[in-house]
Parts: sequence; structure tokens; C-alpha cells
Amino acid sequence: MNGFNEAFEIVIGHEGGLSLDPRDRGNWSDGSYGQKGGILKGTKYGVAAHAYPTLDIRNLTLEDARAIYKQNYCDRAACDHLPAPLALVVFDTATNSGVSRALGFLAQTKDWGRYLDLRLQFLQSLSSWKTFGRGWTRRVDTLRTQAQQWQNAAAKPTSPPIDVSFPLTTPPITVQQDHRVMLSERGAPFQDVSGSKVTIQNSKAVVINATREDTWIRVD
Repeated sequence: MNGFNEAFEIVIGHEGGLSLDPRDRGNWSDGSYGQKGGILKGTKYGVAAHAYPTLDIRNLTLEDARAIYKQNYCDRAACDHLPAPLALVVFDTATNSGVSRALGFLAQTKDWGRYLDLRLQFLQSLSSWKTFGRGWTRRVDTLRTQAQQWQNAAAKPTSPPIDVSFPLTTPPITVQQDHRVMLSERGAPFQDVSGSKVTIQNSKAVVINATREDTWIRVD
């Protein structure tokens, strides 16, 4: 997803460091509180022993966790193909409740607010809600605020318009107002942007809304 590192920092902020709480089945390598011979290896940075029973959880580094999150959660949940707020909540849900569960909620709704409602309803149905419900609720509420911030940011330009002047030729020539100014960005076909993105001043094309350096101008 665009902004994966930012999303990762948000999720890690929810997860915290090493936890060896024996009441959390995720901390056991067999996922069943050691009843089948499992070992209490814990959870660190949200990477739990029951999902990674052979991993050395205690010595896991933040960069180890980042790689796991990208490959096993972000990529598997196809977060790169989702709009920013929804991508964030799906990514966080995948790390907390599993990719299958995250995609199951996504199949029911593409509205990230409704998605978080479904997630909270699921968490409330778990037998461990009495033990961990307060923390889960805080996580969902915090994520709701963070997703709203992402949505607000996505609605705004990432940067103010940049005025860039491109010399049309050397030596300068006078460009008549009835000429077409053609613009190409990132190798795309030239498009006529006369009177919209481009105005002509003093034999130069002044690009009003260009936001990239690889913008090319020609005059027809």
C-alpha cells in the first residue's frame, strides 16, 4: 500500500513489545495454552507464537517484524489495491485477527467505518472479551481516529501546486495565443492543456498544476 511504513508504525503502536501473558492463547506455540505440549514463547510486535511457532519471538527485531507484516499481512490482504483508510484498517485487522478474517469483513463492506463496526462485533463475541475487551476496544477506537485522519489527508493535495517554467526553445520565440500547449507527464501521451494547466508568459510555458519533475512541454 502507499504509506506502508506509516501504516506499520501505527500498527506497531497498537501491538507493543514482548508479552508473555499465559492467558493469551496466541502466546503459546500450540495455540491452546500449552495443553498439547506447546511452549509459552510470547508475542512481540504483534508477531505471535501460535502463528509462528518456530520463530524466536523473544529476539525478534523491529525490522524482522516489518518484513513479516509486509509479506504475510499487507500483501496477502491485497492492501496495495485498497484506498488509504480502508487499507489501513484491513491491514491492522489482518495482523490482529488474521488475513482470512480481515478479508471476510471486507467481503461484507468496503466502508471502513462499517468495517470497524464488524470487527468490534466479532471481538465482542470471543470468550476472551472479558479479559482483553478493554484493550481491543481502545485499539479499534484509536484506529477509527487514525483512519479518519488518513481520509482527511487523502482529500487534500499532497503538496501545494508548483509553478514551474519551461523554456520552449533557445533562442526564445513569441508563442501566439492560438497555439496549443501540449503537456506530457511520466511518459504519457501529450495532451492539450492550453488554458487549463498552462498559461503562456514571455515566451515560456508556465505549468500551473505540475507536481512532478518529469513533465514535458511542446507547442503546436
